[in-house]
Amino acid sequence: MDLGWSFRLIILAWTELETSLSAVTRIRQFTATPAEEQIAQANPPEGWPMHGSIAFKNFAASYTDGGKLVLKGIDLNIASGEKIGLCGRTGSGKSSLVATLFGLLHRQEGEILIDDVPTTDISLAVLRSKIIALPQDSFFLRGTVRYNLAPWSAEETRRPVSDDLMKDALQQVQLWDKLGAAADPQQSALDVSLDSAESLFSQGERQLFCLARAILMDGKIVVLDEATSRYDPSLSIPLST
Repeated sequence: MDLGWSFRLIILAWTELETSLSAVTRIRQFTATPAEEQIAQANPPEGWPMHGSIAFKNFAASYTDGGKLVLKGIDLNIASGEKIGLCGRTGSGKSSLVATLFGLLHRQEGEILIDDVPTTDISLAVLRSKIIALPQDSFFLRGTVRYNLAPWSAEETRRPVSDDLMKDALQQVQLWDKLGAAADPQQSALDVSLDSAESLFSQGERQLFCLARAILMDGKIVVLDEATSRYDPSLSIPLST
């Protein structure tokens, strides 16, 4: 009898059992996690934010509820119209600080005020719809140019976007002509499919497309995370809405 083969089968079966039990544990933890929309349901004053000022007051936060603090003692005032740059080494908390604006971290102490309104009093859906984010990595959804430029059109919290505004935004980032060339003769450039955006756009052009999307968004606060790292700096591209 080959005991080595038997031991091997036992170890493989035990490993698969542990993996399966871990998956069950993660699923149970996931089902016990409250949905984000249940955390805050309040609505801000009409027209909020009017100015876009941000204030951190003795703010502390962690990635898990009650976990280790990744930010603590943050006191920062950003006036309306100011441009603030966050600098520091890797792991210093730059991205974590930005993530708190979108309610992605657990607040432990202090508060964040936008136009003197605590962000904890605002529903996450409304809060995130009022902040324009331009990440370093571009993203696309399956669908047309029109859908990718304004995927929020069905949401009540955002204003609808016309085809003329979309065309103007694409012209500002110098992508309208390229999309027009990719369209069929009887097709609008806005109807071009972006299911394979990687084959249609270069990395820099994908960032420019995301910039066009940001131009169409209605907000007083713009967050950039190395959003211009891959396109040609010689281009005259607008960086504000």
